[in-house]
Amino acid sequence: MARRRRTAVREKQRPSARELGWSRVLLLVASIAIVGLAGGFAISACAGNVSTTTSTAAQTTQPPTTSITAAQTTTLSSSAPTTTTSTSVPITMTSTTAASGTGNVQLIAQTLKLAGQGKVAGIPFAANTSGIDEVQAAWGPPSSQTSAGAGMYATYPAKYADFGFNKGDQVFDVRCYSPQLQAITYSQVRKVLGDPGIVRHTSSQTILLYATGVDFQLLWIFPTPGSSQPDPHLDHISVFYPRGTVNLMAQNLPNPSILVKQAPGTGGSLFTFAILNQPGGYALSELEWVPSSGQPVVNTLPQVSTHGTSGGTPPCFRVSADGKIWSFAYTLAMKSHPGVVKLIYQNTNGAAIIGQSDPITLK
Repeated sequence: MARRRRTAVREKQRPSARELGWSRVLLLVASIAIVGLAGGFAISACAGNVSTTTSTAAQTTQPPTTSITAAQTTTLSSSAPTTTTSTSVPITMTSTTAASGTGNVQLIAQTLKLAGQGKVAGIPFAANTSGIDEVQAAWGPPSSQTSAGAGMYATYPAKYADFGFNKGDQVFDVRCYSPQLQAITYSQVRKVLGDPGIVRHTSSQTILLYATGVDFQLLWIFPTPGSSQPDPHLDHISVFYPRGTVNLMAQNLPNPSILVKQAPGTGGSLFTFAILNQPGGYALSELEWVPSSGQPVVNTLPQVSTHGTSGGTPPCFRVSADGKIWSFAYTLAMKSHPGVVKLIYQNTNGAAIIGQSDPITLK
C-alpha cells in the first residue's frame, strides 16, 4: 500500500506531454526575445549611442554652403596634438552600413553637417558653447591634461575624445577618434566632400580642412598617403572654433582690418579693398562675407587665390596676382543688403587673430 502511494506521488509530479509542449514553446519565445534584444544593441561612437536603421541606402548630401574648389599645402612645425547641447547626437548607422562604403558616406555627410554647429556625433559637448568644467562634471577628470597647440587639452580615451580649451575654460576644439570614424578612408572624404579648402602637412600626417560656415572648421587628420598606404584610414577628426583661441589679453598686435578702395557698385557688382595690419607669424586662412541677414560666404585663402582677379562664381572673394588688391563679387539679389568682411588669421598651432570691416552696403 505504501509502495503504491509513493508511485502515485512520483507520477503526479512528472509533467504531462502537453505541459512539456507548452514549456518548449515558452522557452523558444524567450530565446527569440533574447536574440532580438542582442541584435538591437547600438554601436557606440565616441561617447554617445548610435541609433539603428534598416535602410542601407546612402543619404543624399547637399553641398557645403561654402565653395570647396582649391587646396593649399602648408607645412606645420608645431607640436600641437594630432590625436551647446546637453544631449548626445546619435549617428544613424547600423553595423551593416558601418562596415560598408555606404555607411561611411552617410557618416562623412553627417559629420560635416554637425560640425557646422560645433558638434561631433556621440559627444554631448560642443565647441564654443561648452566649458571643460561641464565635461568634467559629466565624465569625471580626464586621463591626462597638457598644454599644447592653442590651449590646454584634456583627453578621455575611454570616450574616444579630446577637448581643447582656453584660459576661460571654453572648449574650442572637439576631437574624436572612434572606431567608426577610423573606418573612413582618405579617398572617401575627398569623394564625398570634394576638394578641401586647405590641405596641411606635418611630418607624418595630412590634414584636410573644410570651412563649415563662419564659426567652425572641420579637420580630417590622416596618416600621409604613400606607397605603403595609398589610401589611409582616418586617425581622428577635429571640430575647431577659431574665435575661441583668440587671447585678447596677450595679443600685442592690432587686429587686421580692411580699407575699401573701390566702393560697391562703382565698377559693377563688386567692391575692392586692401588688408591692413596683417599680423606677423599668422597666415590668412579665411575671408568671410557676413550679411546682416541671409547666407554668409566663406572662402579659404587657396580658393581666393584660385579665383584670381576675375574667376570664381559670385558670390566669391578674389585677389590680384601680387596679393595687394582684394575684391568681393556679389550677385544682383544681394544688392541693398549690408554686411561685413571678416578675416581669420591663424598660426601653425591654430590660434587665431580675427579682424572685421565696418558695415558695407552692397549697391
